[in-house]
Amino acid sequence: MVVNGIDKTHYAPNSNMTRAEFTTALVRALGLSAASNKSHFEDIRSEEWYNEYIETAYVYGLLSTDDLDFSPNELITREDAIVMIANAMKYTEIKTSVSSSEATAINQRYSDLDEASLSAQIAIRTCIKAGIITGRTETTLEPASHITRAEVAVIIEKLLKKSNLI
Repeated sequence: MVVNGIDKTHYAPNSNMTRAEFTTALVRALGLSAASNKSHFEDIRSEEWYNEYIETAYVYGLLSTDDLDFSPNELITREDAIVMIANAMKYTEIKTSVSSSEATAINQRYSDLDEASLSAQIAIRTCIKAGIITGRTETTLEPASHITRAEVAVIIEKLLKKSNLI
């Protein structure tokens, strides 16, 4: 009831997710009440199936953007998904602070962390410390890569468990 399949009989775990699909899954997982049907974003029409979910995510502070375009049908990157997860952690009151020595250790472990924006690097470190995300490998995060449906299912499950919601 959180992450739907691509149709009635297929899940397609290795397929990537769009920004709208990821946002919808996160809002459903958190059980957030629907916001207004009026969209904050100029590129989302009110009749789109995902409008209510994206607007809800915006109202609850899960989206870190002042941009007026959301690009709902573009594939979401791991970096963007992790920032939304970190925002959800604030909403669910998961308190995690990363010390400077922990940040240094994470920076040294993941050779490509610096490919993420500075604000995303903070979110990534927080999610790693909380045990919600891991790298794609032992030494890489691949923040610019697209996130798969299987990764989303695992991350959301971890978020819900750490938040004591399941």
